[in-house]
Amino acid sequence: MSIRFGLCYNFSMPACNSTIQIVISTDQNYLPHAATTIASILHHMADDDRVSLSVLHLELSDTHQQRLKQLEQLQPDRCQITCVQVDQKRFEVFPDVRYLSNASYYRLIIHDLFPDLERMIYLDSDLLVRTSLAPLWNTSLDGVLAAVVEETQFLDQVYQDMGLNPGVRFNAGMMLCHLAAWRQESIWDQYIQALELFRDHLHAGDQDILNHTLAGRVHILPQRWNLTTSIYKEPAEYRHYDAKHVLDTVTNPAIVHFTSSRKPWMLQRDRHGFSHEYWRYLALTPWRSERWRGVIKRLFYGRKKQAKSTYEQLRKQDSKANLTRA
Repeated sequence: MSIRFGLCYNFSMPACNSTIQIVISTDQNYLPHAATTIASILHHMADDDRVSLSVLHLELSDTHQQRLKQLEQLQPDRCQITCVQVDQKRFEVFPDVRYLSNASYYRLIIHDLFPDLERMIYLDSDLLVRTSLAPLWNTSLDGVLAAVVEETQFLDQVYQDMGLNPGVRFNAGMMLCHLAAWRQESIWDQYIQALELFRDHLHAGDQDILNHTLAGRVHILPQRWNLTTSIYKEPAEYRHYDAKHVLDTVTNPAIVHFTSSRKPWMLQRDRHGFSHEYWRYLALTPWRSERWRGVIKRLFYGRKKQAKSTYEQLRKQDSKANLTRA
């Protein structure tokens, strides 16, 4: 195992071979997109994968819960989907953050909701999975609280200005969570302490709290496990990922995450390079009738390109390199 900056970078050591436990949070508005995320997970299960998927919600109707359960038919006998209602009272202390659903806070209590589990993969409901999650699931969590993917240095500067504990900054939309360690650490109390420190200037809600609380106690995974929109809209710099690593990631990511305000289902130009794949997995869900939006987007919109973004710069460099070799 190779170590960089004191953090685990190679994650080939198997940790467990049990059913892959996944948890997603959603509300009524994001339900079709959560279903699309689930469909992408099930579509890419390996032959020997088994998945247990829990959907955290506040007040989904019985009808909507049944529609989610229909997704089990994508992998009969190898997948179980369970809807878990959370107690909103526990989150009354948390402030609303513009553009974010309060459902994102639900990940902060998964160690209590699933007391018998040692680990879980948490996924946001605005991403797609493009491969089996078994390699991620089998990542070693020895000595850490989570395995995550680094976010850009821009976020590092934001968090420095806020006064967060120092550490590698990560996007919290994909986390392999070490629940046993969370319980041992009484992590909820630490979340509340962080909330009291930063309540008046939260930037990204629970992600800020997680970056402060887990700082210095995470494994950093290869970027392919959470390719966010950042590299498509701005010059992005990382501590752990060099240009070749980023170029390899955008060629074949394992998880693509639509983190900007430009979501695939919105009638505007896309920014993420894999937004078009959203419609493929939506078609596998009970919400497939919404595909008309994708037709309109193909007719009237393309992808919004940012000339100074890391992706565009790497693409130009790679094109020049190919010409030189030719």
